[in-house]
Amino acid sequence: MGKKLCAKGRADGAMDWEFTDYDPGEMEGAFLLVAVPVTRNVPTIVASALLRSPQRRLAVAINSDRLPPVSMSYAGVVSGPMHVWALPGPAGPRLAGRELLVLASDVRLVPEALMGFCGALARWAKEKRIGFALAIEAADADEVPAAPSLAATYAGEGALDALGLPKYEGVHAGFNAAFLARFNQHKLAAAGVFAPSAGDPVSDATAAVRVLQAIAPLLPRPLVAGNLDRLAHDAAELVARTLADQEAARQGLMASARGDPGYL
Repeated sequence: MGKKLCAKGRADGAMDWEFTDYDPGEMEGAFLLVAVPVTRNVPTIVASALLRSPQRRLAVAINSDRLPPVSMSYAGVVSGPMHVWALPGPAGPRLAGRELLVLASDVRLVPEALMGFCGALARWAKEKRIGFALAIEAADADEVPAAPSLAATYAGEGALDALGLPKYEGVHAGFNAAFLARFNQHKLAAAGVFAPSAGDPVSDATAAVRVLQAIAPLLPRPLVAGNLDRLAHDAAELVARTLADQEAARQGLMASARGDPGYL
């Protein structure tokens, strides 16, 4: 097990965010795809579709006292609620030669934790010399453009033309706002994709397909060679089952805390 980075303690002795290396490989210059859900499951569906690869490896585990005690098991292995996976690459033609890293979260991040998490992530990315980071966010159709759009940090402005997506215009409050602010603070090349979704399973799966199509030039060809609709559909079903399991676990914890004998 590798070293821990970006651990930041609070006055009460609790831990904010801790990044633990497992099998990080060569991260310098890598392409980091950030898929952390807040109000929609689109980022989780995209990550699940990409992480179907049996050749993925756990690069980094992320832990915090701000995260709930919920985690998904991947082929019997539990790595915590947040993790960075390395996928066989290199990345696609727009980022030729760079390793692809996918930061996935099994839980939604509460709005109050966004700035702290994105600040810790930016410091970690700077220490690891990540080449480019791209975050995915979905919101109501009346909050973001009808088609996937893009906004970037000053250092990542070149991505706006490279991907050919519409440029996001207007004020936004959410994950990408915190993500781009923190990465811009550290002068890092980064961008955020915005996709519209009503929040139901069909809308989330549709938005995930559109995001995968939009960022395909950045991904290894084997990951996008298959049917994106099938990948997103399968991933959406997995997410739905996972959320149901999480809710059952949460209800069980609450019943146990109340001393409800029906839980035993």
